[in-house]
This record gives sequence, C-alpha cells and structure tokens, in this order.
Amino acid sequence: MDFNFKDNIDFKSLLKTKQYLILNQTTNEVIESQNYKLLFANIKSLIKNNAFKGSKVILIKNELLTFINSLESEAINKLFSSILFATSDILEVNEKFHIIDNVKEELPQKTHEARKFFLQLSNSGYLVFHLLETYVNTFINGDEFPESLFLSLAEKKRHILKKDISQLGEAFEQYREKLKDQPVYCKFFIPKSHLASYHKDSSSTEGLKKFIINNAHILNNKCEDKFREDLRIFLKENLFISVIVKEYILESKKRLDIFLVDDYGENFYLIEVKWVGESINPSGKKVATSFKKKDINPNAFFQTLNYLDELDRKGENIVRAYLVVFDARKEELGDTGKDFDDSFLTDTQTKHYRKFEKIKDLRVKNLHPS
Repeated sequence: MDFNFKDNIDFKSLLKTKQYLILNQTTNEVIESQNYKLLFANIKSLIKNNAFKGSKVILIKNELLTFINSLESEAINKLFSSILFATSDILEVNEKFHIIDNVKEELPQKTHEARKFFLQLSNSGYLVFHLLETYVNTFINGDEFPESLFLSLAEKKRHILKKDISQLGEAFEQYREKLKDQPVYCKFFIPKSHLASYHKDSSSTEGLKKFIINNAHILNNKCEDKFREDLRIFLKENLFISVIVKEYILESKKRLDIFLVDDYGENFYLIEVKWVGESINPSGKKVATSFKKKDINPNAFFQTLNYLDELDRKGENIVRAYLVVFDARKEELGDTGKDFDDSFLTDTQTKHYRKFEKIKDLRVKNLHPS
C-alpha cells in the first residue's frame, strides 16, 4: 500500500471528490453552531441508547434551532418510547422533541431517489435528520452532510450481502435458487393466455388443460436475451464489481454475452450464456427454435475457448470464462456439459482451458404457468 500521499494519485482523487463536502462542513454556519452540535449529539445518543436498526426521518423547523438547549437531552430519549415514533417513517418535532406531525410512508428505496427527496425537504425550511441504523445523514438548506454511503436501508443491506467477484461461483448457486421462484421463471416462458391461443393455432386434439401442461416448457421468443439480462442484473446487484457489460464486442465483431471487471478494474471475467429447450416463433404460432445438448457440447465449449484466445491476443487479463446454460427442456435430462471430451481441443484451446469453467446447468422449469 502506498503511504506516500504526496504522490498518491488515488488519494488525491479521493480528496478531490470529497472537496465540496469537506468545504461545506467546515464553512456551513448551521453545522458550526453550538445548538446544531447539541441537537446532532442528542440524536446520535437516541440511536446508540436505544439500539436503533431501522430507517427514519426526523424533521425540525430551521427557526427552532435557536431554542434547542441542553435540558432537552432527556426528552429526545423519551421520543424513542413513543408508539408514534416506532410506527412512523417521517416525524416532525418541535424544540422540546415533542411530535407535532407524523407520516407512515415508505422512504425511497434507492439512494439517488432518497437524496433528492431529503434535499427537497431541506429546501422547505426543515433540518432533515435521516436515521439509518447507526448513522445520521443530515440535509440543510439544499446541502447534504452524510455519515453513510447509502441513504436506503435496503441498499445498505444488499451491499453488506454482496460477494467479492472471487465468489462468483457462489453467486451462480444463489441465482440457481432464485430461479425456483415463480415471479422469476415465469417471465421466460409464454403465458397461459398465449398457450391457449397456441392451442387453437396448432389444431391440437388435446384438451386445453392437458395442452397447457404439456407445453408449459415453451420459452418466449428471443429467450436468450431475457436469460442473459436477468443473470446480468442479478450479478450487478450481488457482486462488488466496477463494470458489468452486456454484449462486449470483440475486434472480430463477435459478441460476448456478459463481461465483468473486478472492483479494482484489473481482472476480467467472461460469461457466455446459452440455453437448451424450445422457444416460440415471433408470431407466436409455432415452435421456431430448439437447442439440444449437442449445441452446447462441444460447440459452445469451443466458442467460449476461442473467445478466450482472442481476448488473450488482445492482452486482456481474463481470470475466468464461464459457460452458463439455462436448461428449459421438457424432460429431466443430464447436464449438457457431461462427458465433454477435451481430447478434441486444439493446442490453442487447450492453453486456455484452465481458465474455462462450465457451470452446472441452471434448471428453469415452468411449474406454475402464469
């Protein structure tokens, strides 16, 4: 680690990004006032003494700040015992910390939305104190003075649960479990209403109920795009990564499905997404595309290894290339990567094979068509 801060470009960059905040906190008259410092200390005490773990907003009119005094520290602790405090999301208090208004309204779930909301409140004549577990984020006259990187409890918890990119294998297993949830898997398959229309177009002699059961495995048109995007969003939300790109285009004009860059911007990961099963055609009147094991093994293996070779020749530091296959076949069949014969690999492919990993098929089954 470079402790020579004079020549440390990263440290200088960090200071530059924090310059506005540092300047604001050392020049803002409200922040520097004794009454504000007392008020802030009392609110921090409220959190500490009552093991607060939630997210809540306390508002106080700007003009009441001059009436805050040291005698009110006991009153603010009493505030926590109030049922209104416990059941409200936004509270307005007076200089004695008595609740004069309260609202039960879900706070914004994304930090950028929360910031906009709190800044608007602060421009309406309020000192805004956002309590987020052990942190107090303050907003005054359109300026922010945050203690936390996050302004949303949901985002903060997601951040804590995020995995390092070296745990990508564990993230795939986590995603495998997610695919068992109906709201997740249903978007990949054609819905019941479409199956009913398809039943009519196919002139099937089966009853509608039986037809729906027998054809529930049919995927939407362009299902690979949906598989890829759903996986990409999941990884983005559950991994510490600086960049996640869909359809990275090689110099050969070939497209990589998902391209990940670690949090340091140094190591790269490639994910090639495939699927096996049947999908409906654009008109929705017949099955148009069908992929089987032979399309994966060996074809997709060779394809991914060739991508690795091209990236290597470009000088990219690829740590791992994953082949991810969504298995939506009607039958319960073995993994598409089983029995892959690496003796057919070329010398160039063999060189890159150590960086390649075929993930066990991600099974998607339409148990309850929507």
